[in-house]
Amino acid sequence: MMRPMRYLTRFLFLLGGLCLLKASYIPAKKGVGDILIERAWRLSQASGKPVHPWPWMDTVPLARLSVPKLGDSEIILNSSSGQALAFAPGHLPQTAKPGQSGLSVIAAHKNTHFDFLEHVEIGDIIEVENLNGDVTRYKTTSLDIIDKNDFEVDLNTHENQAKIALVTCYPFSRYSYGGPLRYIVHGEAIPESSLPQTGK
Repeated sequence: MMRPMRYLTRFLFLLGGLCLLKASYIPAKKGVGDILIERAWRLSQASGKPVHPWPWMDTVPLARLSVPKLGDSEIILNSSSGQALAFAPGHLPQTAKPGQSGLSVIAAHKNTHFDFLEHVEIGDIIEVENLNGDVTRYKTTSLDIIDKNDFEVDLNTHENQAKIALVTCYPFSRYSYGGPLRYIVHGEAIPESSLPQTGK
């Protein structure tokens, strides 16, 4: 009778270990990916040419997104493919590039790279630095929750102003994935002339 109990105990320990391993996989992948993508960003800025984070990666760094108030910063990749979004926020290629006129759409997972969007408020500043070092500052104008089927980007509108939309799943939870809702942070570029002047 003791032997079956011993096997059952061992099996339960093994099962618990596998569950812990699975739970730590996503954070571990994010940590390693972040280091390699950060390195590729620095090399891209230094050389002026996009550098792949690793040889078989299908995308390259495009820009760095920051929310100074929250102290959060993420490298944006130039693709929104499944592989790209597994490691970093991705730019929807059919939309304007960050900093350019028009709407730039950037997407990421809510339980990794865009978990901080939950704490962004209307009026907060979002900064986007391009490879050449130019920084565009956006002021958050609205926070929306919509059905994923209702999110459309009108590529035929030619806006003079640079706008940004940061998109992730909703509600914010580390224990759920996907779902029908999307959380969108909208921002509009602030003209340089309206920014506070620092030092002389």
